[in-house]
Amino acid sequence: MKYCKGSTKVFNSQKVIWILFNNPKCGQLTKINNAHLYEHEIHPTWTLIKPISKDIQIGSNSSHIKTRTQFPIQLVVAHIIH
Repeated sequence: MKYCKGSTKVFNSQKVIWILFNNPKCGQLTKINNAHLYEHEIHPTWTLIKPISKDIQIGSNSSHIKTRTQFPIQLVVAHIIH
């Protein structure tokens, strides 16, 4: 990953993250499916990351439900030993 930028714009009432990966092939399908969201300040090589939400039950009482929202991003570091 070369660069990561949180967007100040909101899409469908959600904030998004734009990531510039080292490999331009990363996120090709996402770039195609979200081409309408790219504007002049967002370069077409950046990949859009949208948050995902899931309702979770708190405790044993099913009336207590919270929504957890997070970005599906995981930091990965590779070490090569020769």
